[in-house]
Amino acid sequence: MVSTEYPPMKGGVGRYCKKLVDSLRKKDIEILVVSNEHGEGELNGISPYNADNSQVLLRLVNEIKPDLVHVQYEQGMYGIYLNPLNPRRTHTSIDLFYNQ
Repeated sequence: MVSTEYPPMKGGVGRYCKKLVDSLRKKDIEILVVSNEHGEGELNGISPYNADNSQVLLRLVNEIKPDLVHVQYEQGMYGIYLNPLNPRRTHTSIDLFYNQ
């Protein structure tokens, strides 16, 4: 589970992730949460302001080799860069991760 917001941070994204993680863990599914340094995830290193989010996530995926990676994405959460003149050039700091 990847989310820049995770409790004790307040907000809908963090609350959603916590509920999803708790529900899956009740089913004995092993979940690791990657969050920023303010969240209580097992791993951290991502941030809306970190241009290297893709590298952080790729390194973790290569080390852990999870069966599934769920990225909780909210518009603008991962450093969205809007290009109003050419919307096809709009990108985020985790596009490299998505392309792998």
